[in-house]
Amino acid sequence: MDQHQPTGDRLCKMLREGFTFDGKNPYPIFLWGPTGTGKSYCAALAYAQHPTQAMWYRANRFVQDIQTCRRNKSGTVSCPYQGPDPQYFGNRYDRSETKLWGMAARSDILWVIDELTLENKTASAADIMYDLMDARQKRPTVVTCNKDIAGVAEVYDDRVASRISCGTHIHVDGDDRRAQNGVSR
Repeated sequence: MDQHQPTGDRLCKMLREGFTFDGKNPYPIFLWGPTGTGKSYCAALAYAQHPTQAMWYRANRFVQDIQTCRRNKSGTVSCPYQGPDPQYFGNRYDRSETKLWGMAARSDILWVIDELTLENKTASAADIMYDLMDARQKRPTVVTCNKDIAGVAEVYDDRVASRISCGTHIHVDGDDRRAQNGVSR
C-alpha cells in the first residue's frame, strides 16, 4: 500500500480496506496536510465504519468539556449523543470528567480527534491533550491536523507530539476541495 502523500480519495480507499502494517499497531493514525484535502472526511469514514462505538471530538472541544467539568459545581458537561441508535440523535446528556477519561481509556472505542491544532495554547490545554493522547496510546485513534508533528509541538508541547509520532503518519496532500467547488461571482 502506497502511504506517501495520498489524495483524500486514495486515503478513503485505504481506510475502507483497512490498515495492515506488517502486524504492527498503526495507532494513532495521524492525518495531516493543507486545509480542504479530505482529512476530516476520511476520519469520518473510519468513524462511520468502525464496528463498535466511536467518539468524535474536535480537540478544542474536548479541552473545553474537561475544563467545564472542572469548573461546574455538578462536575459535568452536557454532551450530544454519539451512539449508533438514530432514535437518540439530537439528545444531550450530562457526562462527568471521570466518564470522559474512562471512555478515552477504552480500547474498543475508536476516537477521532479532529482539528488538533486549532489554537488553544494554554498550559491547561496542553496538559489535557497530553493526558488524552497518553490514554489513547496504541488504541484505535485517528487524529486530523493542518500541521505536522513539529507544528503540534509548537501548539501543545513535545509530550503531545511524541505520543502522536509513535503511530502512522499520513500526509494528505492536494488542492482544497472547498475552493474547487466554490462558486465564482
